[in-house]
Amino acid sequence: MRFVKPPVFFIQSLYDTFVMQVTAGLTCVPEAVTPANNLFELCSDEEIARLEIMRQVIENDVRSIVQDEKNGAWAISCSQHLFTAIFPETPTSRLYTVPSPHGKTATSALIKYLGGKERIFIDEVSYPD
Repeated sequence: MRFVKPPVFFIQSLYDTFVMQVTAGLTCVPEAVTPANNLFELCSDEEIARLEIMRQVIENDVRSIVQDEKNGAWAISCSQHLFTAIFPETPTSRLYTVPSPHGKTATSALIKYLGGKERIFIDEVSYPD
């Protein structure tokens, strides 16, 4: 085999703070977003518009990946970068569901994907809705 293309299940934040800071160059985005601070609270209207453009770019990238029917994705309108690594409880937390508030957690979405039942879970709402 010249190219090996295994199935992939992406778990992605649509407002990933690292992407917003480094790729989009938005200095108004805090390094860490907590319930005490809001992703948008320090941003101007112009910067918020850029945040939404970046969200759409990320969503489009995720949608292009899942065009291949063997791939799946869970993408949430959240801002945590690597939240599955930093906060190990979040993949199963009902606070993080797609669609919010009664959708699938990252864990339950992955189980559906592995079982061949569903494969695409992408939040349709903007942050912080």
